[in-house]
Amino acid sequence: MVAIYNPPVREYQSLTLTIRFQLLPLAARAFAMKIRLLPCLLLLGLSAWGVAHADCAYPRAPASLPDGRTSTEADMANGMKAVKEYNALVTAYLDCLDEKMNADIASAGPDASSDVIAQIKAINAKRHNAAVQELEDSVARFNEQVRTFKAKAKEEKSDES
Repeated sequence: MVAIYNPPVREYQSLTLTIRFQLLPLAARAFAMKIRLLPCLLLLGLSAWGVAHADCAYPRAPASLPDGRTSTEADMANGMKAVKEYNALVTAYLDCLDEKMNADIASAGPDASSDVIAQIKAINAKRHNAAVQELEDSVARFNEQVRTFKAKAKEEKSDES
């Protein structure tokens, strides 16, 4: 009777690929390792890209706005510049939120329940509304200081006459 030698079989699994092979020479094993690592590296790369694009940086309102009673015209111009820059940052933040929401909905998949999609949209709406509210508050405070500055300038002009 002749004994049949069956070499051991190894099975490698990855997310999308299962490779079954017998213990082979080193070159074949290295090739199999590359095939096994490829999906892992791809997944790692995609997740790193997702993390880099997942968080939208919440813009901070200008730390201080000029006081209309004591500021010069240059101070008021600098204040207006700061508010305009803040407005641009908020606009970019809102665009980022929309992109993130669309990506989250897409990652939920086509078979995601309407509750999941509604929850994603609700979170986006809360973040959107909070940023817009803070922007409106900052603009309102600055506009109040502009009115105070103009009233002071008008008083000074009438005092000179």
